[in-house]
Amino acid sequence: MHCPQCLALEDELNKAYVEIEQLKAELLKVKRTNPLTGLPNKVALNEKLREALAQSKRGRKTYILFIDLDNFKELNDTYSHELGDEALKAVALTLKNTVRLTDTVFHMSGDEFAVMAETKNVSAVLYKIIDAIQNTSVQVNEKNIINLGASIGFNLIEGPDVRTVLEGADKSLQSDKHMREIQGFRHKRV
Repeated sequence: MHCPQCLALEDELNKAYVEIEQLKAELLKVKRTNPLTGLPNKVALNEKLREALAQSKRGRKTYILFIDLDNFKELNDTYSHELGDEALKAVALTLKNTVRLTDTVFHMSGDEFAVMAETKNVSAVLYKIIDAIQNTSVQVNEKNIINLGASIGFNLIEGPDVRTVLEGADKSLQSDKHMREIQGFRHKRV
């Protein structure tokens, strides 16, 4: 037999527990999400990379692609941070609309994005993303728009740890930036 106060206290404790669990879930979402673009962030990327590394041991071919916008600092400094934010949102939407539903787009920080894609033809994914970003623009004013561009690097998700995978993708990204400087900032199909 339960006393009325005990039942009321138990009910209050259950409500508090449910509220705490909801707050924990919200905190985890905030921890894993970029507030500007709503995309998963670097924390979420590292979690997904650990999962993908485990799956790579079973023969899955998943790639990590790093994307870095061209001249983003200049866009921010010359026009405004608001325009920079619009460019980031436009790229986020472009990437989400370009990749397959099974791929994941991340906004790591600033002008850095990443995509995890399970594919046998990473070149096709790369060029699809490059073309989509090069066809993305932001409106500066009534008369002027800025066309966006990006460097892109990739790495197969395999190896001993997440850091090694990230370093490989970053090295590929830096190589692409260097080659694009030589070519005049446009990707050219081979």
